[in-house]
Amino acid sequence: METREVAERTFITTFLSPHIAPLVTAGQFVMVSFPETSDPLLPRAFSVCDADGDKLSLLYVAVGRGTRKISMLQADETLILNGPLGRGFPKTASGSRIW
Repeated sequence: METREVAERTFITTFLSPHIAPLVTAGQFVMVSFPETSDPLLPRAFSVCDADGDKLSLLYVAVGRGTRKISMLQADETLILNGPLGRGFPKTASGSRIW
């Protein structure tokens, strides 16, 4: 796992996720929770920013306890990710009209 600050209180965290990352399509999300704790109590939904090979990235603003906690995780710590969830967007042919 790697976290980097890209703007004030805005972070990208990249996870090694070989079971989820290859399945993600544009517009999908994952539910994130912390192992062995109930703080925060419920899993939180995060839109997937990028999925490349076996890596998955989340872009977020650290505003609450949960997002601040994610932004401070160390490389050897883990999170529970469930997904991919939601109906992704279909791929379009290069140069095709979308709108």
